[in-house]
Amino acid sequence: VAPKQHDYSVRIVDNELFSNGLKIGESIQYSKKTSAITSAWRDRVTTTHSGERILYNKIYYRGMSESYTFKVNSTKSAESKFLLQMEYDFVRDDNNNIIIPTVTLVLKVNGKGVTDKIAIINNVPNYFYVPLEVGENVITAEYVFDFPYVSSTDRYNGDIALTYGISDSNAWFKGNRVIELSKIGLKEEGTPADGTTITQRLDKYIKTSTKLMPSIYRETDGAERFYNAINGRYEGFEFPNPYREGMPREDIAEFEDIKPTIKGMVNADGLRMDMFSEFAYDEGDSDQTYEDEDGNTNYVHPYFFAKLRKLDFNLFDHAIDGNEMTFSMTSGACGACNFKIGVSEEEPQKNTVQVDENGNLLRDENGRTFLSCLFIVFLHLHQLAFFKTFFQCCINIGREVG
Repeated sequence: VAPKQHDYSVRIVDNELFSNGLKIGESIQYSKKTSAITSAWRDRVTTTHSGERILYNKIYYRGMSESYTFKVNSTKSAESKFLLQMEYDFVRDDNNNIIIPTVTLVLKVNGKGVTDKIAIINNVPNYFYVPLEVGENVITAEYVFDFPYVSSTDRYNGDIALTYGISDSNAWFKGNRVIELSKIGLKEEGTPADGTTITQRLDKYIKTSTKLMPSIYRETDGAERFYNAINGRYEGFEFPNPYREGMPREDIAEFEDIKPTIKGMVNADGLRMDMFSEFAYDEGDSDQTYEDEDGNTNYVHPYFFAKLRKLDFNLFDHAIDGNEMTFSMTSGACGACNFKIGVSEEEPQKNTVQVDENGNLLRDENGRTFLSCLFIVFLHLHQLAFFKTFFQCCINIGREVG
């Protein structure tokens, strides 16, 4: 935008409209008071002229035409946006029925036709781009009224109001054509000064990359992609400043102790993600144990349920192949305990707990929760992991302390 103005700004709100409406290197310019209607009248019949409306009443017949003339002064040779809106109401004299005619319009400027015959809808605004020359211009609008045919002597009583105007007294122009900023994907704030121009200019920019690039890529505006720039090593690349031993030196650092964590993190609702909101159990849940054939002691009912808060990501997408998914408790009565997450056996692993649309556990008539390995259930729960808090089945590893 030139010149720059502290109380005026414009921004792109639709990239596709902008790229199609204003090509690189093209400009639009703002002009004040480019044109104005100085007089308006209707031929042959006396009318009431009130501001930007012509009002009149008369008797009409089938196929009758009416002509309206407007004188327009323009400060520049340009296509201006011209408004015509006709509001009409017709009745037939003999039985007072409302009559809906077919109305067509032909528009001329300085004696030259600028439109074909156009159908007009009652009380709907019509906008036309009319070519104006510097100085006085004459716009003629000829309407033809075609009423339902009954007889050639039928007459219709009509009231008409014609609204008119030049809607671009202050307007943006692309060449000699009026441009609406919203139609080319732009939105402005404030009022531009007379003569303000908007130009689409392709400034120098760094080409985007799907890979993490070294700082030299940014520092050289994308000209350099590699520090170790050795010719013949990278297909399609020839370097004007090839790498020399020791300048610069290349080192690789590994940080194996850094692991992803949700500790202390909050979700989109501002709630801690590393805290459970609720625990639940089956009816008849107990600490009863049994001894298996190998002599190991196991719980008869080895699981319970924990309700996670909304994570804003799918927990099961982050399972590690070959390892069990576990929660490590860091506080409370179960602090320092690890609990294995009960998941399906197929890959990728899925949550086996069934919940209702509100994220609550589904139970049978005996109060036991439903666990399922059906694919459709997993898909449903897979989606719930993104959008709702949900219950997660946990197999107890350290039940004696929690």
